[in-house]
Amino acid sequence: MGDALAAAQEPGRLYFLQAIVWPDVPAAALELIAAQCPKVLVNPKRRRDPRTGASPPPELDPETPLDAPLLQLVGAEGLADLGSGESRAGGGQDGVEHISVRFRAAYVAQADKRRAREQQRWEQEQRRQWRASAAHRLAERWLDEE
Repeated sequence: MGDALAAAQEPGRLYFLQAIVWPDVPAAALELIAAQCPKVLVNPKRRRDPRTGASPPPELDPETPLDAPLLQLVGAEGLADLGSGESRAGGGQDGVEHISVRFRAAYVAQADKRRAREQQRWEQEQRRQWRASAAHRLAERWLDEE
């Protein structure tokens, strides 16, 4: 809450904030907003602005669901095509895997590749250390003598 108020005082997106729709706003938050940001209206009524005469957008009505315009764009046919959503979450229906299953499989595959590369690097470093060691040089000399 404090970050939002601090951001509202600086120039930026929240600087132009005019209204907050918060149906169950706590009294402490309401007092804080009124003290820190007096120009910001909390749960404004759907009346015309006396300064400009403009009517507020329908999104400011607490009774209006915020996704109503998007649902109107999709239409009833599109919503019926979506189904319940739970059937896809189980994964594997109609050959379609849930995105979380695909993400986990990709993560595991990438982790396996990384582990294999780290193992190869470790083995290569061990070979380098062996070749650079005095014991390796002594063993090479001993084998060459025979």
